[in-house]
Amino acid sequence: MFEWAFLFKKLVAAFCMPLPILVLLVCLVGLLYWRKKVFLARSTGVFAVFFFYLISIQATGNFFASKLENQYPSYQKQKNEIVDYVLVLGSGHNSDSSQPISSLLSSSSLKRLVEGIRVYRLNPGSKLLLSGYPGRDKISHAQALKKVSQHFGVPESDMILAGGVKDTREEALHWANLAKAKTLVVVTSASHMPRSMYLFQQVKKDEGLTLRLISAPTDYMSHKNTNLLWRDWFPSGHNIYNVERVWHEYLGLLWAKLAA
Repeated sequence: MFEWAFLFKKLVAAFCMPLPILVLLVCLVGLLYWRKKVFLARSTGVFAVFFFYLISIQATGNFFASKLENQYPSYQKQKNEIVDYVLVLGSGHNSDSSQPISSLLSSSSLKRLVEGIRVYRLNPGSKLLLSGYPGRDKISHAQALKKVSQHFGVPESDMILAGGVKDTREEALHWANLAKAKTLVVVTSASHMPRSMYLFQQVKKDEGLTLRLISAPTDYMSHKNTNLLWRDWFPSGHNIYNVERVWHEYLGLLWAKLAA
């Protein structure tokens, strides 16, 4: 039953992303022209062009990303602070024996792992928690993170894996119950941090845990001191990718709150 719910959530999310919406708008324009509704077709076409422009410029991605990414501070070790666990939340990977291990993880995953290892090394005695299911790959994401961590010199004895968790809600439930009353640093992309912390706080409340949560965001898309240049107002595929990432997080946060 849960597997079907998971797949349904992924399917709905896929159709609610900006590019599928744009494709639907274009199809709607064609349908309206076919039905001889010229005014509506042209109005929808103008809206589709405006919508495409908005999602493809840097200003849009920066504006909405900053609203998510600035909610939690980056990790700064406090004096006498004791951290028990450092959790790196899962993202993407792709096993290919013809490529070096530096290409095993997606860009977001690699940034999360580097930050996780940094925090782990700032806290001797802590354990590095690695999370994520296989997806379409032959190994789990947790195992992929482990492989790269070992190349960074993290001993296997300091790593704990969860290779069966599929999404952030499952990760929150699994790791919060493992940490219970200890201190857990959550490492993830800055745009993903609000949803992650919300889900962890929900599990903490529902399970009656005294877990202490600390944020460690990384993989930022927006930057406070970046001034927009003339070229930033031109459409770019990279900007569409950033807008889709932000859009995905807003949808995920809405879904999490509706399901609470």
